[in-house]
Amino acid sequence: MAFTSDIHSRWAAAWHRWAGFGPFWARLVRQVMRHDLAPRFDPVIRRSGKRAEVILDAVDLQRRWLNSAEVVFRVERPDGRSEQGTCHLIEPGRYAAEISTERMGDYHLEFTIRVAGEPVHTIRRGFVVDYSEELRIQPPNVGLLRRIAEQTGGLFEPTVTEVLRQPDVRAPRPIQLWPWLFSTAVLLFVLDVALKRLGFQGEVSH
Repeated sequence: MAFTSDIHSRWAAAWHRWAGFGPFWARLVRQVMRHDLAPRFDPVIRRSGKRAEVILDAVDLQRRWLNSAEVVFRVERPDGRSEQGTCHLIEPGRYAAEISTERMGDYHLEFTIRVAGEPVHTIRRGFVVDYSEELRIQPPNVGLLRRIAEQTGGLFEPTVTEVLRQPDVRAPRPIQLWPWLFSTAVLLFVLDVALKRLGFQGEVSH
């Protein structure tokens, strides 16, 4: 369809006042739109915690909700296990089911829609269960860092000059004494054995 005139007030001012102006264009656009040649099935996957909700909307050729279909699915889990389930009708034309997503990795879903016992459509979808939120790389908590700096007398985002201007405060460093004590004990043990081998006896005065 090609329309090469004007639909505004320049050439079509009187046309705007016609009561059928809006319905005419609505019908015209509807007629030139491409129509599906098959029923429409739109699956949606919504994750929440360790579970995922699978929702599928089914519409027949007449664009009516398909309420008498049988919707089954098969899910392949990251560990290689396969599981089958059924989506139940929860609203007109809407089927839903829940699956557990406790393992991280790729999940593959295959939906099979049957009408009157005959399969009419197959849909494949997939989703990924990522790492938990606490393991994600998040931006720094600027507000918390600023409060910590204010409460401890520090500087928030100091410049190079401010860093170099800070006093040279050396923090104490603990020293482990056991290597020195162990070495001294070994030395004294060897010295004691050597003196006994040489027959050295000290004089004891009363």
